[in-house]
Amino acid sequence: MHPFLQLFRQRLVYFDGGLGTTLQAMGLRGGEQPERWNLTHPTEVKSVYRGYLDAGSDMVAANTFGANPLHFPQDWETVLRAGLMLAREAAAEAGHGFVALDAGSVGKLLKPLGELGFEEAVTLYRAMALTAIDAGCDLLLAETMTDLREIKAAVLGYREALAATGADLPVLVSMSFDVTGRLLTGSDIEGAAAMLTAMEGVDALGMNCGREPRALLPNLKRLLACAGGKPVFFMPNASVPKLIDGKTVFATVPEEFAADMLEAARMGARGLGGCCGTNTAHIRALVAATRGMTPVPIATPDADGLAPAYISGRSGTLALGVRPVVIGERLNPTGKKRMKQALRDGDTDYLLSEATAQLDAGADALDVNVGLPELNEAALLPEVTEAVQSVAGVPLQLDTSDPVALEAALRAYVGKPIINSVNGKRHVMDEVFPLARRYGGALVCLALDEEGIPPTAEGRIAVARRMIAEAERYGIPRRDLLFDALTMTVATDPTAARVTLDTLRRLRDELRVKTVLGVSNVSFGLPRRPVVTAAFLAMALESGLSAAIINPLDEGVRQAFEGASAALGYDEGFQRYLARYGGGDGAAAYAPAQPAGTAAADGAQTEAAREAIRLAGEAIRRAEAALKIAAPAGGACNCAACAAFAAAGGDVGKTGAGGPNAGADQPAAGGFAGAQAGTAAGKPAGNGAGAPAGASADALFQAIVRGLAKAAAETAEALMDAGAKPLSVVETGVIPALSEVGARYERGEFFLPQLMQSAAAAKQAIAAATARMPDAKPAQSRTVLLATVHGDVHDIGKNIVATLLGSYGFGVIDLGRDVPPERVVEAARESGVRLVGLSALMTTTVPAMRETIELLRRELPQVKIMVGGAVLTPELALELGADGYAADAMGSVRYAGEVLDG
Repeated sequence: MHPFLQLFRQRLVYFDGGLGTTLQAMGLRGGEQPERWNLTHPTEVKSVYRGYLDAGSDMVAANTFGANPLHFPQDWETVLRAGLMLAREAAAEAGHGFVALDAGSVGKLLKPLGELGFEEAVTLYRAMALTAIDAGCDLLLAETMTDLREIKAAVLGYREALAATGADLPVLVSMSFDVTGRLLTGSDIEGAAAMLTAMEGVDALGMNCGREPRALLPNLKRLLACAGGKPVFFMPNASVPKLIDGKTVFATVPEEFAADMLEAARMGARGLGGCCGTNTAHIRALVAATRGMTPVPIATPDADGLAPAYISGRSGTLALGVRPVVIGERLNPTGKKRMKQALRDGDTDYLLSEATAQLDAGADALDVNVGLPELNEAALLPEVTEAVQSVAGVPLQLDTSDPVALEAALRAYVGKPIINSVNGKRHVMDEVFPLARRYGGALVCLALDEEGIPPTAEGRIAVARRMIAEAERYGIPRRDLLFDALTMTVATDPTAARVTLDTLRRLRDELRVKTVLGVSNVSFGLPRRPVVTAAFLAMALESGLSAAIINPLDEGVRQAFEGASAALGYDEGFQRYLARYGGGDGAAAYAPAQPAGTAAADGAQTEAAREAIRLAGEAIRRAEAALKIAAPAGGACNCAACAAFAAAGGDVGKTGAGGPNAGADQPAAGGFAGAQAGTAAGKPAGNGAGAPAGASADALFQAIVRGLAKAAAETAEALMDAGAKPLSVVETGVIPALSEVGARYERGEFFLPQLMQSAAAAKQAIAAATARMPDAKPAQSRTVLLATVHGDVHDIGKNIVATLLGSYGFGVIDLGRDVPPERVVEAARESGVRLVGLSALMTTTVPAMRETIELLRRELPQVKIMVGGAVLTPELALELGADGYAADAMGSVRYAGEVLDG
């Protein structure tokens, strides 16, 4: 074990404090790049390192936060090496101290939200790590990370550099969450931790920046609870910054900071340090307050296979094993002519409409299968995965039997997915388990091997035992395994369902593992298949099923799931059941349950229980009859599980997602799709993202809310072809949709990916409308000038603001990043804009923002100024002299509307 990691296991480890703000106190001017001081002011930089080491820090993060090829295209290696060399010299003089490469965001948002490709980002981090390793660093740190996809790129880049050099250095990841526990792109603490604890090669997790310690202690508590046995470090700011006499000041005194950090140590943090505004005095006080205390033991993950296992998507996290969950099966070409054609044509909107329809129907996760013989699955699966994640925050299940396609999709995936699937064949385990360990993921484990599908429960349990042992050999915990007991059609074997149910019970009771079933295969070859499927699903839930792969738009099947889950006690207080059925008109009401303890609530729960038990009872009685029915069997599909079945000599369809029940282009069953939390209040489901035939303003509304750009443009065109005026299209379809999207974002139902996707859809609809209005350009009176201030090369937030403003019909003049005050004033004067938006991420660039505002006030006093950025607060914005503060991109849109449309 690396000495730094050994230290983590022995005692509290002390990180350093703020660097940029410390250099600012030493003379770093607004607009200067702190990393450049490695070359121009080496003595000062080295003195900062030495000061922290003398104060008690066990490590120093080199002054390399932005030293990457995008920020320093000409000499990034020179800047990076100089920062590390100075740190090593300081450590040698101090007689102790580990030196870390410190890399932040590369400064561009990754696709599909931005312009930077994922593999490009991996290459950037790999290059920085290779240079740092050659320069003699001891640790690789990714710090102040706010995008889970970029975090994954950083980890992969670091690990690839380590593999190429043979070095054995710890990899540390520190994230910057807002006070609600979300990253910029929407991922929550549990979802980020799920990915990082499952991935190979992440040695410690942490959080830094944002706020003062006390404000972030709730976030720390959450991270400690899901850190998967890894040490956690904590590096908050000194306090919220203020501007006093033109200087950025952090008011918290070292003793107050140390007292709060002592609380963090008592909670279980093993690494303690500081970020913006902290200095050697803060670290010295922190060390004095905590030195010698016995650290809280690092929590050991529960080895029980039935313990909750987190999986995650872009913005949604799901705990497997807490209650049964629904995995939507419809994103699969098996038996679906329309889906097959969409995959062949690259019709992403159709795939996304299927995804959002399942989400609207209550799916907890989505299976994604693109297996068509004539298509390049290795290229298509990551592409479709990325597209689906742009509109669906929930976890995905990557469904393929091709290990090359699986690895490509795992690299592209944001979060921790389910991998569908692995089985007991030696060569399959040798292919899939290493990928699951490298990238992280829960695994669907099919209970079959080289001998085929065991006909008995005993045989399937024996295969499962061998697979558990093999997974644990690779370091994959039992809690991340979901065993598929294999659903066979009763049409050819009336006893098949009983074997499956017996296997489910034994997997739960004897092996203590989670289970999953592709439920619909049980009814393959039978008439009125949903009747049998729903009955079998209720019985499977009673037998311990953890995850059901079903068509959530099939009303009967969904009712069986909801009813049986409620009757079996998986739905605490009948909350989910009442949310769906409590309004008295079936699926039409999502009214919140009344407070517990009231007569109305008690009565409603009693009635709900009776109804749930009745539905489950009827389902079981139907199943008893269905198991005796025989009918001709059909063929198998071409997905991962079916391929395994066929190789095993099976004669059934798919056990997993996309089974025959999802086929034949069945129309989505009514009753659920239009009764969602995802359907706007007061807006009927309409034809949603469907074809322009019968286009309506509501169809346009739905396309934009769902983020379907092609459907939005086509629907807008169809409306105008039918006689609607372009302005009417915007007013009745686009504007209400954008209002709804904004409201969902404010409520925390949508996050940045969905916001950007909906904005792109709105932009397409607006473009279609304006194309029929030749003189339609954003009026100069509705144009906003944007710039990231001098010295700040981070423009991710500003670019997001520019995109949203454009989608909401505002004109945008984007000056880019690192813009001198004089250039901002010149552009504002030339363009005649009435509103300027300024952005700053770094604390060190706040003075440059003030300088820009002051120059605008002198030269163009009539121009309004709004400001935003990670370092800013409403109070600081006021002190800077700004007219408005935008906490996020939607805040910018609101303020622009107030100023320019008021």
